[in-house]
Amino acid sequence: MLPQFLGVLALLWLLSGTLVSAQIVGTKDLTHDLQPQQADVNTTATSQRHDYCFPSGGNGDGVMASQEAPVLTLSVSKADLVIVDQRPGVDLTVTLTNHGVGPALVPWTSSPVEPAKLSEKSDLMTEGYEVATIDFFVGYPHTEDKMLGLRSYAALWSQPENLAQSIKMRAGESVEVKIRADIVCRLADSTKCAARLREGKLKVSAWWYQRLLTESWKGSCIFRTDAFMQREIDSKTVDIGSTPLKESQEIRFTPITVSNSN
Repeated sequence: MLPQFLGVLALLWLLSGTLVSAQIVGTKDLTHDLQPQQADVNTTATSQRHDYCFPSGGNGDGVMASQEAPVLTLSVSKADLVIVDQRPGVDLTVTLTNHGVGPALVPWTSSPVEPAKLSEKSDLMTEGYEVATIDFFVGYPHTEDKMLGLRSYAALWSQPENLAQSIKMRAGESVEVKIRADIVCRLADSTKCAARLREGKLKVSAWWYQRLLTESWKGSCIFRTDAFMQREIDSKTVDIGSTPLKESQEIRFTPITVSNSN
């Protein structure tokens, strides 16, 4: 009985330690590295195009991965307003922390990777890769602000279980990702958006969305595609530093050119 009691105490001590302070084991700076075309995760990492089999097996999207994952949390540890060439943006740092008792492996390569072979049965071969995207919202996660949006291009790739392309977080460890997001105006009249920046504090939140994307082949044609959700984590909101914007600061907004900008 005593060993079990001591084991429970050790587990509680470990969990409480991860909540107090987590050791940073990796930092990735995506502030200047990624371009919009590199963050297009709706296509495979390879540029080749192949025909689909007919009839095909179809496709599945958003299916939850079956394996149990360690408990991870996401937080915005830094959010500061920046003005570059009169265009407003936010310098952000997000922290992903493992509060579980086992290790967690997350994608850690800032460029698309080649799909890895996952399985092969009779005439069906499946290959795939993992991708984690980080999106930001003015205010609460998944809530669209009517005036302002945050546009960023943050994605991390890896082949499944590829240690060279991933980073391992043990219990109590964290990783940081640095990103710059443009503040965009959703209105035709940008003066209203500028006034919104000057009238009060802005808040920001983040969303980590990690999934396994696969293609199953029959010969030279694609028989089926699937997207298996691995992790979907929302952060709490935090204030954006240096807001409200000073009245004397002149700004211009970056035009919205991507329909799914947040």
